[in-house]
Amino acid sequence: MKPNSIFIFSIFLIFFCWGCASSPDIVTTDKKNATGYSNAQIREVTIDQPNLLSGDFFRERTQTNAITDVDSTTASSGEKIISANQEALEKKVNALQNEVALLKTSPPNTTPILVEKSLKDNDHPLEKSHMKLKTGLLIDRSRIQADTVKKISLAAEKFVGTGKIVLVGNDEIYETLAQNNALENKDLYRTSGILTVYPGIRMLVLVENFTLPDAFPGMGSAMVSMVDAGLLYRYKPVKFEMDIKTDQDASKFVESIIYSTFTKAIESSQITPWFCRMFSSEENFIYINAGEKTGLEKGMLLKVSSPGKQVKSPAGTPAGWIPGEVKGILKVERFFGKDFAACSVVEGEKPTVYDCLTQ
Repeated sequence: MKPNSIFIFSIFLIFFCWGCASSPDIVTTDKKNATGYSNAQIREVTIDQPNLLSGDFFRERTQTNAITDVDSTTASSGEKIISANQEALEKKVNALQNEVALLKTSPPNTTPILVEKSLKDNDHPLEKSHMKLKTGLLIDRSRIQADTVKKISLAAEKFVGTGKIVLVGNDEIYETLAQNNALENKDLYRTSGILTVYPGIRMLVLVENFTLPDAFPGMGSAMVSMVDAGLLYRYKPVKFEMDIKTDQDASKFVESIIYSTFTKAIESSQITPWFCRMFSSEENFIYINAGEKTGLEKGMLLKVSSPGKQVKSPAGTPAGWIPGEVKGILKVERFFGKDFAACSVVEGEKPTVYDCLTQ
């Protein structure tokens, strides 16, 4: 029997056995001590987004015509497997929580948080007209030629010149994932959890395939997808195609795809207010994953809010986000590194890596 046949038969047998048992609880909203997540939250991530949980960075997909969505062929079966195996889901979420919880925080401060007073007393403007989006670029180097990878990277650097994003490039992402032993299995769910804490990527652009003709004229094609790492949501991939006559056309083709994808990433991120997170701390300082390049200023105050709630559209895509309860206030003291800041606690409790820091 072939391996694929054995796998399918095994899944069928598991379903048959589970059919005799009670259905797993996927609606309870009470959080469990073992995971820090409720069954409903686990369902949101695992059932609503099976591609994000179990999918690799890059996967083969059925491709359609130019500039169209590509449906996952495994979503239906993935949902059934995941919903039935609730215990395994809880273990996976718990493992992610252990991965990204880089530092234990101090006990909650019970002092009342006078948010309005603190904001009014601060001499610095709290609202900025524009905060840049920290955007990651991850390219499948196993399937894309080195010279094409270079063209993609150059196009991304050119987009940085528009002043709309802070770019975390392909090499930096690979280095971060290697340090966290996250390259081998290419688990996109775990990867998103790591990158959204450090270096603080909100939107992750995945270049899954990119082919330029060896000789002109020829056909160029690309497959690009996008992940909202902050909300743990993966958008459907899009395929692009174009007749290319010259090397100059090839460069324009690459630039147009990067421009449109990054612009879409900016638009998609705007369903929530801008936010960042802490990734480490010491006794006197909280270190956060945004800095001067992002648009922060010394003296700026940031509200510490619990994770909040993601609201979805009828189609299942993110429609908005409601911040959680305000737990404290931080003050930006100094900048360091590529785009990070050190903050002090003004009021309330220290944030955790799960809390959102907003203006």
